[in-house]
Amino acid sequence: MSATSSSTVMVSSDTTPRQTSRQLDSEIAILREELGTLVSELDRRRHGLFGVRRWARAHSLRIGLTLVAAASGVTWLAIRRFRANGGRSSKHD
Repeated sequence: MSATSSSTVMVSSDTTPRQTSRQLDSEIAILREELGTLVSELDRRRHGLFGVRRWARAHSLRIGLTLVAAASGVTWLAIRRFRANGGRSSKHD
């Protein structure tokens, strides 16, 4: 099944309206099945893209380590700046 499939009903002069109707019904059923497959795939991708809670749970250790590293870096920079100012606060009172 392909998302770009296209089909046309070839109606010849020797087909009856009933045969044409059945042929159209068959093609509609095929298109519905293809559309259902595409909608299911889009839904799966949407859940994968917007599943932030699931993503956070799967990567909680990495997130935690990154937050600890960022906090440590900010603290280190603050201490370094404090020491560079000779132990004085960088704010001018």
